[in-house]
Amino acid sequence: MPTDPALLAQLQALWSAAAVDVPTVAMTPPAKPPPQPPRCGPHIDPREWVDAPAPSRPSYIRTTCRHCNTFIGYRPAERQNSGTLDKGALHCDD
Repeated sequence: MPTDPALLAQLQALWSAAAVDVPTVAMTPPAKPPPQPPRCGPHIDPREWVDAPAPSRPSYIRTTCRHCNTFIGYRPAERQNSGTLDKGALHCDD
C-alpha cells in the first residue's frame, strides 16, 4: 500500500500531539420551570361551566370551566336552551 511520506509525517504529528486543554465553564443548574397552577376541581360541576359560541364549529357551543378556563367540550347549539343543568352530550375533539 503506497503512502506519501509527507502525509505519514503529518498524521504522526497529529497522533502524538499532546491533548488540548479545553477550558471548563462553570455550569449553572438549569432554572426550575415555573410552578403549574393547581388543576381545577370544580370544572366537573356543570353549574361552573361557561358556554360560548364555537367559531370553529358553526352551530355548536364550546363549554369551558368558569374557574380555570379548561375546555370541557362541544355540544350542538339547540340543546343549550333546555333550561336544565344537564349540558347534554359533549364532544371533546378540541
